[in-house]
Amino acid sequence: MFSGQRRLEACEMINYSPIPCFVFKKISLRNAQILSLSENLYREGMTIDDLSDAADKLLHAFKDIEKVARALGVTVPTVKGYLDYKAVFPSLRTMVGRGKGKISAQQAKDIYVKFPDEKRALAAARELAKITDRKGFLEII
Repeated sequence: MFSGQRRLEACEMINYSPIPCFVFKKISLRNAQILSLSENLYREGMTIDDLSDAADKLLHAFKDIEKVARALGVTVPTVKGYLDYKAVFPSLRTMVGRGKGKISAQQAKDIYVKFPDEKRALAAARELAKITDRKGFLEII
């Protein structure tokens, strides 16, 4: 049992060497499971900005979206979503997050497509961020 398999595969795909890791030669299965669980519980998830940057960099390195998907451990449509997000205005991406005054990454992508003018896109995002029931918002504006 080990953790970091996708990171290992990604490093191998781009010939990144040496691969930084910890090797525990004498560890019980129980302690390995605890270590793996602990790593997953306390690791902060990647943000959509991190994911879109990673997908973009890997696509430039691999020149193949399927290899990028395998390296990230996701589907090709998911990688395409990350790459679509990368195209969103940086000013609009700053509004993505959770909580009051924020919008989702999908909403940012939808606004970007509907409003190719940055000022109009930001105005729409600000209005959307004020609304608590957001269903159907883009259809009414």
